[in-house]
Amino acid sequence: MLKRLTMVVEDGEIIHVIYPVFPPDENAIDVIHWLRVQSDS
Repeated sequence: MLKRLTMVVEDGEIIHVIYPVFPPDENAIDVIHWLRVQSDS
């Protein structure tokens, strides 16, 4: 059974997956944090 997941896609390629997404209402915060960490490196 597949649960909720978030994929970060760049130029048609999946570069990061967040799974499982829980709690769903906090997932956007997790994605923004991941993107900021990646942009700093």
